[in-house]
Amino acid sequence: MIALQVIIFSCTTENSEESSMEYDLVKAVEEHFKKLETQNKLEYFSKKFIKKDAGKIFTFEIQGMDELTIKKGVVGEFVEYTNFHFESDSVRLPFIETQLADILEQGYQEEKYDDQTILFIQIKPNILNNKKDLIKLLDQFEEVSRLFDEPIYEKNLGSYAASDLGAGYNILYSVWDEKKGFNAILQVIENHQLEDRSIVAKRIYKSEEDWDYEVIYPNPFNGEFDPL
Repeated sequence: MIALQVIIFSCTTENSEESSMEYDLVKAVEEHFKKLETQNKLEYFSKKFIKKDAGKIFTFEIQGMDELTIKKGVVGEFVEYTNFHFESDSVRLPFIETQLADILEQGYQEEKYDDQTILFIQIKPNILNNKKDLIKLLDQFEEVSRLFDEPIYEKNLGSYAASDLGAGYNILYSVWDEKKGFNAILQVIENHQLEDRSIVAKRIYKSEEDWDYEVIYPNPFNGEFDPL
């Protein structure tokens, strides 16, 4: 068994509160995994970090179970993926602690709930919504979703947040840069002649657990937006 230890940062900071927050993050991760060790299982782990420097947004994500993926890049430019395999938390935990210590020392900050903008895309189906056309409806939903996935992921603009079939094909993305994310979505809408069937809204947070949506496309918008 590899001994577990809390990593205490050697970097100095003018703000003692920030230093304490960095320490608490690593400590919390360690305590969480100590509990899981007794259960002899690897739980899903996910953290996102951002750093703004020289007009650019740098991102770092670490997530997974026994297969841990590190995703690092620059918003609007590129993203790199690295995968690691672990069989126990006695190995995985020190690795995660080291990654967190390093990324925080580089000036990254853990993502807050409103660091990213949620963009809600709703596409009206051009197929009748009945039992007869259900398979076609689902196939078209998957096809439409893939259209938006490519530009969002290719240039590290954000990530998938949710999707469902309700008032339309509802697809939500978390984007790091609202303008770049919206422009990528708009380009897909225009390239595939979806203008008359599309609504794009952004989430307006009241709190972490409460929000509304504001329609940003089409503009002006005179109808009613149903997010369900």
